[in-house]
Amino acid sequence: MKTADMKNKIDICIKSSSSGPFGGSGYENIFTSIWAKKEELIGNQLYQAMGESDKIPCNFIIRRNDSVTNDMYVRCGAKMYDIKSAVPLPKNKSYTILACYEIEG
Repeated sequence: MKTADMKNKIDICIKSSSSGPFGGSGYENIFTSIWAKKEELIGNQLYQAMGESDKIPCNFIIRRNDSVTNDMYVRCGAKMYDIKSAVPLPKNKSYTILACYEIEG
């Protein structure tokens, strides 16, 4: 894993208790502008993940951050992702892999 592979900026969010007087997305940023590598699942990985749900899965790899939990969400561009697990990358403990599903709508 190379730092140069991290080409996406993401935000780590939690659900907001209120959307405020002017509406809003319902999510509050906890960590902003984190560089990440986005990995779309393909082949057997995709079929295995899709077997559990009809949601679109993907992984984000970030620098190690033990504060990120599966109660949080990822915002990448205009899309939101629900974090299903946040664990150290198996072969390189300096990074965290976020296994996510896209949130529709």
